[in-house]
Amino acid sequence: MERFAPVILFIGVLLFGFFLLYPAFSSEYRRFPLTITWNSLSQEAHPLDVTVVMVPGYDHSAILPEVFGETTWREVEHLFRTKADIALFAPGDIIAVTKEGEALRRVSLHHYTSRSSGIETALRNTEKGWRLSRRPLFLKEQTMIKTFSVRDEFSRDFPEFYETIRTAMQWDWGLLHHLRPGDTISFMIRGLFDQKIMVDLTDLIGFSVKSARYGQFTLLKPPGCRSCEFYVTSSDYFMSPPGFFRAPINAGRITSRFGVREDPFNEGARMHEGIDIKAERGILVHAARDGIVVETGRRCGYGTTIVVRHENGIKT
Repeated sequence: MERFAPVILFIGVLLFGFFLLYPAFSSEYRRFPLTITWNSLSQEAHPLDVTVVMVPGYDHSAILPEVFGETTWREVEHLFRTKADIALFAPGDIIAVTKEGEALRRVSLHHYTSRSSGIETALRNTEKGWRLSRRPLFLKEQTMIKTFSVRDEFSRDFPEFYETIRTAMQWDWGLLHHLRPGDTISFMIRGLFDQKIMVDLTDLIGFSVKSARYGQFTLLKPPGCRSCEFYVTSSDYFMSPPGFFRAPINAGRITSRFGVREDPFNEGARMHEGIDIKAERGILVHAARDGIVVETGRRCGYGTTIVVRHENGIKT
């Protein structure tokens, strides 16, 4: 047995390295072949194909059969319904399916009853048939990096993640919509994860963009400052990537948009040459872009005003 110890150690190191270096997934599901040697004296390998997916918030009757395959998904649904008395899957549930060739070996459902806890229902194929087990789940906060490659538009390519992350990026409205096919963006996020799938977002720490149009840049919050509004890259402070106009505040509600509207002070329609944003008193207001302050004071119809001149004669 001792002469096989180096071989066993080498295989273990390879498996550990595989899991450690496996890149952050770029969608809300992932597939990978996993080869396991059951016996160190045997040359036979048993490939297990594991697919993990989070149930989306929209109609999943089409997406889940597409991810797992129609035949496999029908079998999975039948197993949960007949063996575990589960007929419905809630948005945010995580389903994992393990196959060996075309044969199902294990299926599991992670259902969350709170932000950080839930129940795992698992069915395992044994010699005596399908065996049901249940156990509690407890999630801890982790920091992970998720990388996405844009195929069409970020919001359409990754709708679930987009809806989650955009609330953490209100300070720079529109950034995700400026990404083009072929661009990549990596997020460093802290939150609750289950099998590398984000269950709940705690904080956006920073992100890196590689874009043919805008180049490469990295924005990070100062360490240990979760509530900070500024992001830093190297030694420079940025409120927005180069070439972007940003929102003047981090959080607020648009009460009146630019364009013709019903005049709130006089009868009839009138052009509104601005955007009104309602926010809490005392909130920080930022310049929309680098520029030179050319006017300060009170202006009729605007109140307390600061005018900044930017490139190409644009003023905000």
